[in-house]
Amino acid sequence: MKSCLGSVCGSLKMPLTIFSTLLAVLVLVGAAGSAAANNPGPVKDHAWGTCQLPASLRTTLNNAIKAASGYKYSSVNADFIVIHSLELDNDGQPIGTGGNSGVILCTFKLTTGATTTQETTPIPDASGPHTGSTNINILTNQQQSVLQYKLNDGSLAGKIEKRVCQTTDGNTDCVRVFKQP
Repeated sequence: MKSCLGSVCGSLKMPLTIFSTLLAVLVLVGAAGSAAANNPGPVKDHAWGTCQLPASLRTTLNNAIKAASGYKYSSVNADFIVIHSLELDNDGQPIGTGGNSGVILCTFKLTTGATTTQETTPIPDASGPHTGSTNINILTNQQQSVLQYKLNDGSLAGKIEKRVCQTTDGNTDCVRVFKQP
């Protein structure tokens, strides 16, 4: 995989352990995930952001990421995860009513939560969850871009891949995501 900062790219090795753990998370989303009481569940062509996973999975995921990094992290604190699909439309998962959802954002029971909101909802939302708050300090602004493409020719013709770029504090890092042969 490549990691790119501007036009300079280098190798980025992502250990299989992380992907194995995320695969386990995907299985648990279907098996053990639960929605908040006011959550209607996944909807076609929309992100689903109120998935909750067992708190024990958070510990497993944190430990797996720490091990996969060769213990270069002194600790890992995964408070939520975003699940993307490589080959399905909208990065989502098939839903029973037809089509695919968008990405899935899951938190961990007893440690973090999420509620739906709108891009135009004021922060703080004094009429909602931030009762009494009148101002904020923006600490960071991160942006993510996910580009899905299908290769038309060559030895990988017909394969679907993605380029995922994350901008954090002015640094943009990208990875190419693909199915293993």
